[in-house]
Amino acid sequence: MQQEKKKKIRGDIPLAEVEAFYRIDRKSGKGASVKVTHKANDALKQIHSNLLGLFYHHGLHRRENYPFAFGWVSGTIDPIKQALLYHKREDNGLFPQYWFVTDIKDAYESVDIKQLAIILNINISYEYQGEEIYEVLHRFCEGRFGGLARGFSTSPLLFNVYASQTIDTSLFLTAKKYGIKFCRLGDDLIFSSKNPIGRRKRKELLSVVRNAGFTISVKKTRYINLKVQKTFKIFNVMVRNTILGPTILPSRTTERKMRGMLFVERSINMDLIDKNDLRNKIHGWNGFCKIPEGITRQRYKKILEGYAGLKEKIKKEKDGFKQGQW
Repeated sequence: MQQEKKKKIRGDIPLAEVEAFYRIDRKSGKGASVKVTHKANDALKQIHSNLLGLFYHHGLHRRENYPFAFGWVSGTIDPIKQALLYHKREDNGLFPQYWFVTDIKDAYESVDIKQLAIILNINISYEYQGEEIYEVLHRFCEGRFGGLARGFSTSPLLFNVYASQTIDTSLFLTAKKYGIKFCRLGDDLIFSSKNPIGRRKRKELLSVVRNAGFTISVKKTRYINLKVQKTFKIFNVMVRNTILGPTILPSRTTERKMRGMLFVERSINMDLIDKNDLRNKIHGWNGFCKIPEGITRQRYKKILEGYAGLKEKIKKEKDGFKQGQW
């Protein structure tokens, strides 16, 4: 029985073939953080695929399991836009005046693997016992220096499972008693209210996060009064209220990035691998460039036209390949 369980996850892959590489990136400056990125070899990727299949079989990916989360949730289209529009006021449909935004520092690395095993045991206990779950997580999902491994395909789902049980509900209930809305976008925590979110309230919200064993990124913690600032930047987009209603626009950084990548793709000859990598980046950044109807600024139009041209170009290439013209 024990061997059958292991075979579901590992298949016929010998443990000796399972390997993960990691890269350490150190940011410059005093007190700079260190980021460790992992890369699984083909054998470990297959095991991760088997694990995700097991988690999906038990419904751990379902949207309803994460009512306050928008990032890293299966089936969520345009999570940034959804997370921000979730904060619209019900009375007037506009963005609220006061926002409190923070970030969990080293979120993956802060996950307690033993506690995660206990949480997972509740969901798949009839098939795997707690010690077996911990062994699997420790062997195949844990990072080089503890916690979940940044870069593994299993980490986003496992982090959502962990956060949903350790902070999401507590933050929602704490925020609700003050009339504050809360949602989580990956490792970012977003609070908003039509009334000021005072220091005491902010401290209480952050204490929920710290009590769960997480560390707050002070650099990424902000309190915004939208009436004073008019616009604030978050996740490479600009948030503001306009005559069109709650409006989300690409930031200047996003505009420059998109224009540059579209120019390079259009003007410079590259091999197929580099071209596909660049196009994938363009598709990803385009998520920050969805312009609401009624916005007519010329610089936005150029980005939209450039991206539309790229999509048409890719379509023609695919049609040509199907007709044997390549």
